[in-house]
Amino acid sequence: SKLRIVTEAYTEGNFGKAAKDSTGWLTKLMPLLHEIHGELRQDTKLPKDGRNFFLSAMRQARKYTHYFLTLVLQVGQAQLVRKHVSNELNSSAQAESNQLYAALDTLNKSTIQDIIERGDSISSVTDTDDASNDSFDKELFELSKFLDCAGITAPMRSIYIAPSPCERLPELVFLVVASTISRLRYDSKFGTLTRKYEKDHPMDGSPLAAGVYTLLNQFHPTYMEKFLCYMGQYIRSNIKELSERAVQSEKNTKTDTENAVVFLEILFTLGKLDRKLLPAFTIPYLFDETTKA
Repeated sequence: SKLRIVTEAYTEGNFGKAAKDSTGWLTKLMPLLHEIHGELRQDTKLPKDGRNFFLSAMRQARKYTHYFLTLVLQVGQAQLVRKHVSNELNSSAQAESNQLYAALDTLNKSTIQDIIERGDSISSVTDTDDASNDSFDKELFELSKFLDCAGITAPMRSIYIAPSPCERLPELVFLVVASTISRLRYDSKFGTLTRKYEKDHPMDGSPLAAGVYTLLNQFHPTYMEKFLCYMGQYIRSNIKELSERAVQSEKNTKTDTENAVVFLEILFTLGKLDRKLLPAFTIPYLFDETTKA
């Protein structure tokens, strides 16, 4: 439900406040998050120790990130359910009441255009406009209920909360993702990442990607950009290690790299992110090969 998503995303959004609590687990993790920020701040450079830097960070964070991972997966699962329900409602509305659907769709598009125009002139709003603004807000609220019933929604791109800025949240999300994808494997039958070991925490790539996107989407776009940059540096560091043949666990490095690419492919698909962003942080060729496969 929407309440569940909002509650859990809000809990995660307040992890930044938990850093002030000396007994909080995030307090113990914060120095590591600052170190990651400092090492990966320049997205055009790779960390000095390459892949070893990421492995060391993941080992230090492993015992602290399980609770956060659980919340992200729950948010992702709820979002995927909402997405499927929305698709079903949308198909049913078009098939069973096409005229009503078309009317709602047209009204929705015209309302969006009206909001854009109001935004352009928001600085000129006076007290005399308060009554009309209140009326417009009520109309938006009523319209949103009809749109939800007709499936004219985008759950993955919706903003559910307006949290305060959370220090080092992109670094924390990156640590969780990087630690988790090493425990996954690509399943060609399902076309996604699934858990590698049956005894491991129940998870797969789609809920993880949906939860990560939903959480970061509640904040300023720079949060998502930072996360993508960190993932890009992680992938490039692994590729550098593979090209130099400098690691003994070459198989694990290759698997982790492939899993990271597949995870980002899922993230871009669910969030409908522009693939033109790819050259800014990683190698587009990798994603082209993943799509073909």
